[in-house]
Amino acid sequence: MECTLSEKLAITSESIVDLTGGITGKRVDMSVGYRLGIVIDTVTAAADLVVDLEQHDAAAGGTSKALSISHVYYAKVGAETKFTKKDFIGSTITDATLNGAKGMVVVEVMAEELDRDNGFTHVSINFTQGAVARNAAVIYELHNLRSEPGYSQDLA
Repeated sequence: MECTLSEKLAITSESIVDLTGGITGKRVDMSVGYRLGIVIDTVTAAADLVVDLEQHDAAAGGTSKALSISHVYYAKVGAETKFTKKDFIGSTITDATLNGAKGMVVVEVMAEELDRDNGFTHVSINFTQGAVARNAAVIYELHNLRSEPGYSQDLA
């Protein structure tokens, strides 16, 4: 069966956001898809990029806790032409290569990594940037949707 990309993929984004002082990102509902790609595009700042992964049992409010996983993420700094694969364990990604540089970070979360036995169905990323000024754009790409078409899915 043929299908278009929009029938298999749901995308939402946060336009350019000011990370100064830290922000809490959007919650993405993983109950409608199996795999979430998070793309973070940042501008130059005099600090490491620090991203915390969290899981939630509701779209708003409810219970939240760290999404502790042993995983990889990919980073690209400045004018580099390829991404570098990096390991992390836990719920926090700290990338020192983005200290003083603009770049991109891509991380993938699988639905089975959530504590689904206790009702956790949503994922968010939080930035703990502190007082250093930094802007970023974030794109959430939910893949392998449980029902199609993707353009009819509400990710929030």
